[in-house]
Amino acid sequence: MNFKLLYEKALRRVAQDPDIKDRKGSQPAAYHKGLSKSTKVKRDAQFKKQAKMADDDPKAYKPAPGDKSAKTKPSKHTLKFKQMYGEAHAYL
Repeated sequence: MNFKLLYEKALRRVAQDPDIKDRKGSQPAAYHKGLSKSTKVKRDAQFKKQAKMADDDPKAYKPAPGDKSAKTKPSKHTLKFKQMYGEAHAYL
């Protein structure tokens, strides 16, 4: 392996949550920030269950445990879109 490939691989790494890092798959700390360990385990199970569902299944888009009390902010892409096109269009 060359140095550039190793460097790019290192940049793609995401900090893992220490409470549930032993579970299979990636456990990004940002997805579990501010949650209790039991909620983190339930949230991970929900993500894995929904990943197996079909895209057109409405149950695949059910809120995960811990989402109700979560504080969120719009992404930079959403903000840019709203700046360019406004909040809502009559034809949408």
